[in-house]
Amino acid sequence: MNITEDNWYQYKDQIITDIQESEFVAVDTEMTGLHYKSRGRFLSQEMVYASHRLSTSKFSVTQLGVCPFFLDKKTNTWSCKPYNIYCFPSHSAQDRSILSFEVGSYAFLSKHNFDFNTWIKKGVHFQSIDKWNKKTQSIREEIRELKEKFKENIPLKEIAFALNPRRQFIPIERLNEEQKKEFERVNKLVTGWMKITEEKDLEFTIKDRFLRWFLINHFYRTIPEIYFQNNYIENNTLIKFELRKVTEEEFKEIQIQSLVTRLEKSKDMLGVSELFLNFNKVLVGHNCLLDVFHFISSFIGPLPKDFSQGKKRILKLFPNIFDTKLITEITDQSILGKIGKNSTGLGKLFTDLQDYTSPKITIAENFTSYLSSDNSHEAGYDAYMTGLIFLKLLQVIKPNFNFNLKNKLLLKYKNMINLMDCDYKYINLENEKKLIEDPEDKFHISNIPTYWRYNNAREEFEIQGIKVRPRFLSKNSILLTISKEKHRKIFIENFIKKKKNQDVKYIVRYYKAYLQDCIDFFN
Repeated sequence: MNITEDNWYQYKDQIITDIQESEFVAVDTEMTGLHYKSRGRFLSQEMVYASHRLSTSKFSVTQLGVCPFFLDKKTNTWSCKPYNIYCFPSHSAQDRSILSFEVGSYAFLSKHNFDFNTWIKKGVHFQSIDKWNKKTQSIREEIRELKEKFKENIPLKEIAFALNPRRQFIPIERLNEEQKKEFERVNKLVTGWMKITEEKDLEFTIKDRFLRWFLINHFYRTIPEIYFQNNYIENNTLIKFELRKVTEEEFKEIQIQSLVTRLEKSKDMLGVSELFLNFNKVLVGHNCLLDVFHFISSFIGPLPKDFSQGKKRILKLFPNIFDTKLITEITDQSILGKIGKNSTGLGKLFTDLQDYTSPKITIAENFTSYLSSDNSHEAGYDAYMTGLIFLKLLQVIKPNFNFNLKNKLLLKYKNMINLMDCDYKYINLENEKKLIEDPEDKFHISNIPTYWRYNNAREEFEIQGIKVRPRFLSKNSILLTISKEKHRKIFIENFIKKKKNQDVKYIVRYYKAYLQDCIDFFN
């Protein structure tokens, strides 16, 4: 089911209820970019974290796929509801945020029939929960301060001016002649009305937008005993003012209530992020590191720079994560058979598992459009495929598997997320060990000649009987491994402390220093 601004408020509460009542939620995202900076293959998990953290702070989610899965324990059958939510960042006249797009991602979305017009015009707004918390805290603080001012018996005019949306004084000299005439007309009308005790309400219209602000400023300062609201009417060409006389107590009550109303309505500012406000469900994704990072960065708040702190934040928000790509990557191929043998891609796995009828999975009524068409790379459809793959994989690995978070099979894969283009297969979110490698036997060498091959590197660095194992990281850099300590001492003396050949331009560094440099590059 497609969700846009047109039907968001119609289905929002149902989506939240479905998430809360589900056994697990399969997810997927489409986004405006993947990698903001590139440094070749990732040599450490810290590098992956720093790179993905940067990317999710620069790019945005365009579609969010949310597919809750429900278990009927009586029949041991499953059902699901795939939602495909178009997402567009909240914005206003005061907002100067920038939306970045990676050309390759733009082409990819276009190739797979992504509806850019729906995304821009009707994408459901969102702002992070952290920003929302700050705004609500600010409103609560305003309410507290205002109540304190009312207790202090500060003159009403001073309070009214402090509440003025444009607190700076606007001199009448800022008005042109036509505006001055209009101001004199309105001022005469309002002051005359204030003298007539039996007339409680007054309405009038003006055309000038700057004069609107001037009048608000002027009346807040001079006549706080009136309450007014103003609205644009007739295609925004007229501004209608509605004034009402109020007592001091009524004035105070109106000001407090307006802030309370703002606080009550503030949740609407969250948009899509409200789905993650009290999210405490099993989260299932496919190769989902970027997805998880985007959930946090876009909908909740920024990830910390520190890798270990970042893992703790992820686990606090999503304590039960399963990655279907990781499951196929680390499970013995003899168990999986033909599944994932040639590819662990989402579409290939979905096709391979079609022959497996257990467990029985149905799509709920009103969500069945995905049964008759292939909507690959639409976030809702990909989330649906991910959930189906998850359930069928578990049955293939352990026939008659019963879904339970305490099951040893689930514990084996819990909170381990697949890594791509990295020397590590996965990140284990529950592993508290420091994962940045500091092997004394490795050195990084950059700026080597592009024509170098394995033997060139050995010929250059195997002096005085030392043995080296070169590994090319790129055309002009290698990772050099030297196992024996006495050989490392010779290498350090000849290539780090002093250059054996002063004419060469390559740079030799300790491996740890290079890794830290890479992390700093992304931060």
